[in-house]
Amino acid sequence: MLAALAELDLPILRVVGEEATSHCFKHEERTGKADRHPSWACNTETGVFNCFSCGYRGSFVKLVSDVLDVDWDDAETWVRQRGGIERVNKILGRGQYLEDLLESQEVREYTEADLALYTLPPLEARRKRGLTKDACEKYGVLWDPERDMWITPIRDFTGKLLGWQEKNERHFKNRPYSVKKSQALFGFHVLPPGGTAIVVESPLDCPRIESVGVSGAVSSYGADISDIQMQMLFEHSELVIIARDNDRAGWKAAEAIKQRYRGMGRRIGFWNYTGSDAKDPGDQSGNEIRFGAGNYLSPLRVRFPK
Repeated sequence: MLAALAELDLPILRVVGEEATSHCFKHEERTGKADRHPSWACNTETGVFNCFSCGYRGSFVKLVSDVLDVDWDDAETWVRQRGGIERVNKILGRGQYLEDLLESQEVREYTEADLALYTLPPLEARRKRGLTKDACEKYGVLWDPERDMWITPIRDFTGKLLGWQEKNERHFKNRPYSVKKSQALFGFHVLPPGGTAIVVESPLDCPRIESVGVSGAVSSYGADISDIQMQMLFEHSELVIIARDNDRAGWKAAEAIKQRYRGMGRRIGFWNYTGSDAKDPGDQSGNEIRFGAGNYLSPLRVRFPK
């Protein structure tokens, strides 16, 4: 697999276990900005890949198709020519692609006991991201002391633990890989009813916003927001402020949300980035965060760059 990635001219920066990381070659096309930090990871056994920053993901056949700009059949032939039967069967899923591959992975029940191995994030890590101890405790943000990684639990709308995300500057992974994040919202279990919900992309942006005195942040675990997630927010909150990342992918996602819910009688607003070139609310100063939430833009006033 590593040889195949090299042949595709995708330089691997680090390999840990079965995960190879690199810069995302689709990142600039999708966001308008180069991937300055290695955000892309590929499983060296299955070929399944994911960019945790821009959301570019899929099977190895899709990657070959995109990199070489060939159709699916040609990409599949390319894979077959470069591996034995056992490896090809793993990559192609014996004729059934990414969805079947993910569904076939072992799924086990995760319990609160699984989180007992993790601790409160250390002071140095919290300071680096501008997070207070109270905010981390409120959102249940944890730390893996053995691997220096953030642990953000994934819970369904009842608070049941489905799994978690683990992340640092070099690594990102969902446990389990196939966890249905579209049916969860990070922070929903601590969201006060009848108030304002601020929907960010990254779970760690929630305690950052809380740390500067603004409550109500939840995360959709990425740029996309499912109808299930939005319906839960509409039923729970009086106002929903959409805070997508301040880049091309985020603008596109916010515009899609605006169009999807316009004229439906829902009270919705959009994060105000005026005067800020920050990538997302988590990168903003305290004053910028308070301004972005307190001066949110209505669907009639907001204009997204093309």
